[in-house]
Amino acid sequence: MKPKVYLIGGGLIGLYSAYALTQKGAQAIIIDQSTIGSECSTAAGGILSPLPPWNYPESLHEYLPAVSETYAQLAQQLQKDIQMDIEYQSCGMRIFCPQHELAIGANWCQQHQTHHLIEPNSLYLPDVAQLNPSALVQAMHKKLIECGVEFMENTQVEACHVKQGQLQGINTSRGYLECETLLWTTGAWANRLSLQAGDINAPNVRPIKGQMITFACPDIALKEILYKDGHYLIPRKNGFIMAGSTLEDSGFDKSTTAAGLEALTQRSIQLIPELANASITAHWSGLRPYSDNNLPIVQAHSEVQGLYLNCGHHRYGICMAPYSAEKITQLILK
Repeated sequence: MKPKVYLIGGGLIGLYSAYALTQKGAQAIIIDQSTIGSECSTAAGGILSPLPPWNYPESLHEYLPAVSETYAQLAQQLQKDIQMDIEYQSCGMRIFCPQHELAIGANWCQQHQTHHLIEPNSLYLPDVAQLNPSALVQAMHKKLIECGVEFMENTQVEACHVKQGQLQGINTSRGYLECETLLWTTGAWANRLSLQAGDINAPNVRPIKGQMITFACPDIALKEILYKDGHYLIPRKNGFIMAGSTLEDSGFDKSTTAAGLEALTQRSIQLIPELANASITAHWSGLRPYSDNNLPIVQAHSEVQGLYLNCGHHRYGICMAPYSAEKITQLILK
């Protein structure tokens, strides 16, 4: 009999975790308070690299082994299995920075055997790749349906039932479900575990809003990702350019603002002056799941047997999803 695992949260972390679990023979059921992938996962930019990588501790990079190669293989597999394109492309990334940071970046690249080119006022990383997060979520959703994963959308988890330290079940807006193994993949909502479950210790995660915009610019042939001082431009296959993103500690407020739009627009024009004449076709926001040490929480719950956590990935959930999913799967099915 297959081990049954309930996953709460249908963003990419939940989807990839379910994928890893099913590959190891488990039965996965994903419960989401809204619709699959409707929050931060599809609001992201899809750059498969930290920005810039040398500004992060080695402990974070442990979650990113061969991330571009992993997604390149996944893109081929999804195209073969379900004929869906996640728009993976190795387009490279140019990082504009002062001379002292160029030296720091070049030294980091040499130590990590990362292909790089030092140019005036910039460091170019030709192997950095990207994908379309919305296409990725849609493809993973379809693939998981084919794998027999059950989805319960628009379903709120209201409480966990624990007896003598062992998980027994969950109360949902659809009723009670017996549940011995539960994986919490709720992104920015991870700390709601204590609110819904009473006295269960919740992971220390809070939402950080990021606003983004899209430019329609058929006359600008941008071929690589551009990054400067926390702002980036991403060229999409359809010719559009995505720009992001803000970092706002504003709770669960997902509203976009005129100030955010102005800041994103002006910083984009600083990188490509021609964008002053481009039209903005979309403006949106997402809530990143921030943990205090900037590292994901991928572990068994310290107090409740049968409860597991895979959350707190902040800005790099897409990058960390494959490794996090494999790590939590090993813990659950050991």
